[in-house]
Amino acid sequence: MKKNNRFTTNISLVIFGMIFLYLIASMVIYFTTDHITSYHVKLGTLSQNSTYTALVLRDETVVNAANGGYLTYYTPEGGRTAVNETVYAVNATPQGGQAASTNTGTEEAADEETLASLRTTAYDYAENYKASRFSTVYDLKYTLESNAMASNYIEGNGTEVKASSDGIVSYYTDGYEGKTADTISQDDFNYNNYRKQRLQTTEQVAANTPVYKLISGEEWSVVIPLSDGQLNRIADYEEITVKFEKDGREESGEVRTFDQEGYHYAEITFQRGLVRYSKERFLDIELITNTKYGLKVPKTAIVDKEFYMIPEDYSYETEDGSKGFLKETTDKKGNKTAVMVEDAIFDSIEMTVEESGTKETAASEETESLVDTEESNSSENETVESQSGGTESEDKDSAAGQSTDNGAVNAEISTENTGNTAETEAANAGDMTETTTDASNTSASSDTEQSTDTAVEDEEPETVKYYLVEKSYFDEGDVIILNGSESRYTIGESYSLKGVYNINKGYAIFQSVSIIDENEEYCIISNDEESDLKQYDYIVRDQKDVKEDQIIR
Repeated sequence: MKKNNRFTTNISLVIFGMIFLYLIASMVIYFTTDHITSYHVKLGTLSQNSTYTALVLRDETVVNAANGGYLTYYTPEGGRTAVNETVYAVNATPQGGQAASTNTGTEEAADEETLASLRTTAYDYAENYKASRFSTVYDLKYTLESNAMASNYIEGNGTEVKASSDGIVSYYTDGYEGKTADTISQDDFNYNNYRKQRLQTTEQVAANTPVYKLISGEEWSVVIPLSDGQLNRIADYEEITVKFEKDGREESGEVRTFDQEGYHYAEITFQRGLVRYSKERFLDIELITNTKYGLKVPKTAIVDKEFYMIPEDYSYETEDGSKGFLKETTDKKGNKTAVMVEDAIFDSIEMTVEESGTKETAASEETESLVDTEESNSSENETVESQSGGTESEDKDSAAGQSTDNGAVNAEISTENTGNTAETEAANAGDMTETTTDASNTSASSDTEQSTDTAVEDEEPETVKYYLVEKSYFDEGDVIILNGSESRYTIGESYSLKGVYNINKGYAIFQSVSIIDENEEYCIISNDEESDLKQYDYIVRDQKDVKEDQIIR
């Protein structure tokens, strides 16, 4: 029994020791290995659009009652009225129909159109209700009562009062009538101190008492307070799109920024949408400043990768349809041979001839320069010989020059002779002929110059297509052979692409990206069909942590 106990104890120690060593090794590997952090690619913008509580400014006029009495309202809250259209009527005694409009039996007396309007008003309020602004429930109550009153008036009863101008009728005042952007202060944005005074009533109204408010025109504006950072973000905007949180609609308006009493403000002016918000003094709005939407990735993930450029003409298509290049090499005996290099192409680009700047173009320019130098030297030698030939040689060279200078001298002499003849004939026939000839020549010259300029403008720049190849397949100075020709291309020009390391397959794969917007921390990548990077891909968060084709553990 003792022997068995010793054996069991030894096995336990061995197993425990193995587990302990495994834990120690795991900890050592964990603390000595560079940890690679992945990033899950998602769609987004650089930052959220800023939201504000805006103060609404309009062209508002408070209308007072001409005579005292009981009022019957013809136009509902927010309704439009035209010039000389009846807004309300004044009665000496209370009207039964008007008074009944405030009772619970309003819906029974209202027609279907009025009921539909009341339901819409109640639905809109429920959709945009906010507990922080509970006082707006009274606005709903007043609006429903106003619509009910206007739908139950007794036509032809009392003295009708007509509108002096067209506009939108409102039955409340709040002290902001006549307020402009130039008279704004910080206290005006304190919603807790905001109070509305209802004008619509079933009680007797005294003369010269406010009875309704008329909103004129179609132009209106909102004013928002700005911090220094918010001011910088919109300072360059002349027009901006605003989203209204109340109904989700968007409107574009002209924006201007200004300072008042040491505070920054922005006023946005609109030409549409006044009737939708005629009952509101404060609106929650969102400024749509981040319009570029795409794949959002950290800037630390962006890597620049260099590729060699090879003209498309130097590519060679194999029997299976793949493309490669014939690279010139030298065997052990010193003989030059061609080796086919496949799977080296990463992408292709098109560049203008001026932008390409390849060594092939440089060599061509150098050759042309040598030819021009030789021609110049030859011309100088001929000139020296001509000068040493004496007067007789000069005369002969002059004569030869006149007959061989591409017809330029002859054309000049012919023109002068023609001009002299024309002047002689003009002297005999009158100044009118000379004027007509000069005008004709000037017109022809102008037409020629104009047609030449048009041809230059219409001419499109010549483009050259290049393949971008992996540098691991070639070395700088390698020579590419044009198949079936003696032409050679020396590799040397490089082109840089921006991209990220995709790790979906467990190792780092370079994928090129097109950046459409960026800030200090993030950039927005184009999410079109041509993009290799897709939403929900996993990439390396910091490209410095890995190398291309590295296995991610």
